[in-house]
Amino acid sequence: MTSYIRAQIAEIKDSKALTLFGLFLTFTHFVTWYFWSSARHNFVAVLTKSLPLCWSYFQSCHLIRPMNLQLAQGLLWIYLGFSASALFFLALKKIKYFWWSLFFLTFMKWLFLSQDYRFMGNYHYMAIILSLVYLFIPAKKKVLPIFMISFYVSAGLLKFTPEWYSGATLLRPAFIQGKALSYLLIYVIYLEVLFVWGLLHPRSWVRWATFGQLVLFHGFSWHIVGYFYPVIMFNLLSLFPLLWLIKEPEQRPWSKAGTIAIACFWCAQLFPFVFYKDSALTGQGRILSLNMLDAWSVCQSTAVIKMKNQQLFLNLPTKDLGVRIQCDPTVYVSLLREECARWKNNPEFLDLDYVLQTKLKTGDSAQEVVKLINACSRPPKLDFLGSISQ
Repeated sequence: MTSYIRAQIAEIKDSKALTLFGLFLTFTHFVTWYFWSSARHNFVAVLTKSLPLCWSYFQSCHLIRPMNLQLAQGLLWIYLGFSASALFFLALKKIKYFWWSLFFLTFMKWLFLSQDYRFMGNYHYMAIILSLVYLFIPAKKKVLPIFMISFYVSAGLLKFTPEWYSGATLLRPAFIQGKALSYLLIYVIYLEVLFVWGLLHPRSWVRWATFGQLVLFHGFSWHIVGYFYPVIMFNLLSLFPLLWLIKEPEQRPWSKAGTIAIACFWCAQLFPFVFYKDSALTGQGRILSLNMLDAWSVCQSTAVIKMKNQQLFLNLPTKDLGVRIQCDPTVYVSLLREECARWKNNPEFLDLDYVLQTKLKTGDSAQEVVKLINACSRPPKLDFLGSISQ
């Protein structure tokens, strides 16, 4: 293992393009730090909330929450410190120390994301995956571009829905409306699924034309999704100009590890569609894959509080959550745990039944995604992939 890591460090050290791309990967952490410091659901605010929303792979997150204000702020400053150390070692061309700094920084970010489901997002998903490929997969100058293109292709495949064509999934109204917007949204699908392969074309004008369209796409999305997503993508896209402008001999042939990594990535993207029906509504299996704005779900979340002499019907709030998770069953497992804890000391309380019904924003009928009987005495079980059972 030690020799394998040394080989990865040497590959980065021997390539100016890869070394500079490490700079842009480090910038993604600075941008994340700023985003977590200033966003509506910022890092400190989420970690100090009394109600945590746990990931399916870390359902005991509530045991260490809420964190006190000083600890949450301290963790965020430690994250900034690691970001600065990676930049410092890179500036000194100490690639070995930079490699380890970026590794710990990426691992730290994943640990922080794991503290609450509110932190989920493709901007983190893609940056972490590309960083791991950069750190651990040989033949980086060949494998990294394929991963970047795979991100776009998998995102484009999710967009073959009427909700995307119509613009119903957009978080905010675009400054272009009507048929022009629909045509642009349809073109985005072709850009991500087909035209993006132009990044590998032998003719430079095709590569640059494709790159320019992607930059325009993310620039246009700024006023819809905010600054964070486009800035992260600009940093990741820097890979291509670096490889094109810095002429270097090929370092290594395509690696077996690269093939395995690409295969694992695509299995993760296809898994929700192969094994789950309506994964865009239920969220099942999406923990492994990209989660684009392919569907805007609307849900009715009803808890029936069974008392000795009466029943109370409550709509469990979504706590002002984002579009991608506001109807995700993972969220409601945490809400139900909180609700049961709130009622357990009431001498009149017997138990709680629960139903979650979800539909597309543009749909006519809702489907029952979750139905639980006596959810307090028989707590629901959430598996790793997001399925709920009792």
